[in-house]
Amino acid sequence: MDSLATIQLVHEQQMVNRRMMGILVQWRELLHRKWKLKFQHAFREANMVADKLASLAVEMDPRIRVLHDQPAEVCDALQADTYGAVRPEDLRIAVKIPPL
Repeated sequence: MDSLATIQLVHEQQMVNRRMMGILVQWRELLHRKWKLKFQHAFREANMVADKLASLAVEMDPRIRVLHDQPAEVCDALQADTYGAVRPEDLRIAVKIPPL
């Protein structure tokens, strides 16, 4: 599930799988408190660490986990995000050829 789908679930009254329902209820309760919250979609290519952590979370036991160090699965993404690296598959190249 990507961040756009998550934002839509938080704001809409949709049914989700049982595993996600608890956290969605908590998010919705937080939204109704007297503060200003803004959810913003970020493409996964812009934050690979968050994308990898979200993927790991879906596969993990649903109990709360505290990570004291980054999981090995995110090390490459962490380095790429830190240095602004771009993977070849993330590039979209448009070439405009002027008329002769």
